[in-house]
Amino acid sequence: MLLQETPGGGQTASAVSLTKCAGNDRYTTKIAFGEQNKQSICWKLESSSSGGTLPGSQSDVALTALFQKMWENEVTNWETSTPSTYWKSNCTSGHSPKWVVVTSGNSQILGYCDNNAQKSSSSEVSFLDIDKDSSKSKVQKVSFCEKDCFSSPGNSGIETLETKQDNNWSEIGFYSNSQ
Repeated sequence: MLLQETPGGGQTASAVSLTKCAGNDRYTTKIAFGEQNKQSICWKLESSSSGGTLPGSQSDVALTALFQKMWENEVTNWETSTPSTYWKSNCTSGHSPKWVVVTSGNSQILGYCDNNAQKSSSSEVSFLDIDKDSSKSKVQKVSFCEKDCFSSPGNSGIETLETKQDNNWSEIGFYSNSQ
């Protein structure tokens, strides 16, 4: 929640409005994730092999909901605070394919773990990489990968995903939407 000054000198709480950006050239004021003096914010892929688009509106909605929740609540662990049960660091129970992400440093990687997705391998799963500062309290960069995100060991059981395929990841930019 943002605190806004009222004409009488008090403060009132105001919600952040976060959407996917419409078009690529309107939004020029890039802002840091979690910046608290903005009310209307949009996000977009900065560049990607798929032309900066996501695979479908369901992914757009899922990402927007996740970003909105994280922005408003200023949480540090995105997995335990997600608005749905879909974004996970592992997908091992009742799901196919089964995978576990191994990370180190200040990064938190979450994959889209959906029972109804009908994916045959972890190479078809979308992932987010949330890079944080050294205290792990502030987000420095958010990246998205639609598919082929990791060098896969080809395990037929639970796949351990550790080595990112960097050329398949795109940074997500956040912009002031008060144009």
